[in-house]
Parts: sequence; C-alpha cells; structure tokens
Amino acid sequence: MASLQVSNSTRKSKEMPMSDKTLVYRFARLARNILNKHTVSNREYIGFFGTMPIVMAKLWELIVENNEDDGKLEKGAKYEHLRWALHYLKQYPKRDVMTKTMMKKNERPPTRKTLTKWINYFIEELHALEEGPGSHSVGKPPSE
Repeated sequence: MASLQVSNSTRKSKEMPMSDKTLVYRFARLARNILNKHTVSNREYIGFFGTMPIVMAKLWELIVENNEDDGKLEKGAKYEHLRWALHYLKQYPKRDVMTKTMMKKNERPPTRKTLTKWINYFIEELHALEEGPGSHSVGKPPSE
C-alpha cells in the first residue's frame, strides 16, 4: 500500500498546472478573429493552428518560464506571434499568403519581414522547450 501511495504522489508531482484561464480566452479570441468566426470548433482550431487555445496558452507559459534566466521574451513578442508560428508549422504556407491570412479585422496585414522574424523566433523557442529548461539559446553557440 505504501508503494502505491509513493507512486501516486510522484505521478501527481509531475503534472503540469492548467493554463491561466484568461490566457486561454485570449488565444481563443485571437484565433476566432483570424478565422473570422464567432464560434470555432476544436477541429477548426486544430486544422488551422495544429492545436487548441488551451495548448497555445500552456506553450506561451512554458516559453516565458524557459526565458526566466535572462529576463523576458524578446521585446515586442506577442501572443499572436506564437499563433503565427503554430499556423506556419501546421500549414507551411508561403509568407506572402500568410500576410493576408494573419490580417486582423480593420488592420493592416503584417509585413513579410515581421512574419519571418516572429515565426523563426517562436520556432526556436518551441524547439528549446524540447531541449529542456534554460536551453533557449537554440542556434547560438554554447557559452562557457
């Protein structure tokens, strides 16, 4: 019985906490804005971004946590930039097409240069999550 309790507490200690509800709502709202729909099904989220807003929110939290050693995310990083990277990884569209796809209502579309900068940045950050905590220097030579 004691070994069962030990393994159960070990299992629970490795669980990730749920994402902040406000953050999940923000990612859902941003996705609905891009998809130009009031309600979006899970299938539509996954088809367009490769995942649902709750996972987007958790990825954001993990990326922020992974960057705590040297401060915060790169200046100007926004939720929508992570969303751009996820859409790019899911669909692999041409950047010129993506500038139109990622345009928000009543706003100018992002430039190709802006898309490329943030897509590459967040792809590196996502890769760093696979490497483990504190490994956000992907693509940079290791410091001694």
